[in-house]
Amino acid sequence: DFRRAERAEKERLEQEKREQNERLDAALSDGVRVVVDLSYGATMNLKEQRSLARQLGRCWGANRRAPAPVALHLASMQRCPAPCLPQDGDHKRWKVRLLDEDLEHHFSPSDLVFLSPDADEALTCVDESKVYVIGGLVDVSVQKRSSLTRARELGATAVRLPLREHVADVANRRQPLTLPAVLEMLLHVNATGDWLPPPPPPTPPHTSPHLPT
Repeated sequence: DFRRAERAEKERLEQEKREQNERLDAALSDGVRVVVDLSYGATMNLKEQRSLARQLGRCWGANRRAPAPVALHLASMQRCPAPCLPQDGDHKRWKVRLLDEDLEHHFSPSDLVFLSPDADEALTCVDESKVYVIGGLVDVSVQKRSSLTRARELGATAVRLPLREHVADVANRRQPLTLPAVLEMLLHVNATGDWLPPPPPPTPPHTSPHLPT
């Protein structure tokens, strides 16, 4: 009857949530580490900061639903302007690691791998011993080489996502992607070992937010 079906559906959803939380806990314990670098927050205007907050929410949603989530970190929380973060402190309830200091205070530069479309070397696989860094910069004017410059300053590695190798219909394969697009590509390869299917197409310049270069 209706009540029995309703009860069964409720139990199914509760079981699904338990399994989801178990996957997230396991990822935080020993999964692939991915850091969103929020040290760029003060360089953005209010509109860009609010766009970053929305993209962070989408990143959390993608990781929460992923069959093989990553250990998601948010770095430079202490100097990240409030509009860059979700309203009402939603991020404090996420299963992510919140790091007050800049990422170099938590990880060795030799372990850091910055994702930058301006890097020459392509990322070929996900290495669990490394820490993958996504620049948390939303800038409609396209600041060139931001992530690449930061990686070089720290003496860290910088690589690009292999768009030119796997995405045949992308006109500009060095065009930055949104944070969720980058994370979803990493989540897919983490779950399957394959770079396909490709992420959503890069956002066109001057029209919508994107990741730093």
